[in-house]
Amino acid sequence: MMRAVISEANAAGIREVWGSVTPHDIDRTPHLLDKYRNLGFTVIDADRECIRSAAKKIVMKLDEGNLI
Repeated sequence: MMRAVISEANAAGIREVWGSVTPHDIDRTPHLLDKYRNLGFTVIDADRECIRSAAKKIVMKLDEGNLI
């Protein structure tokens, strides 16, 4: 599903996708951050754009090379 979201965003000319990852997400899926990294996301500390409970933020800059 994430591959479809990235592909559609890229086709629509969107240049960045990002999301919030909570401690609960990480506890339920211990390798979640690795999965996002394998898809091409960068994992950074949560910032003010993230939901309040976020532990991390995932970010992917899109260009024509990100068609996964």
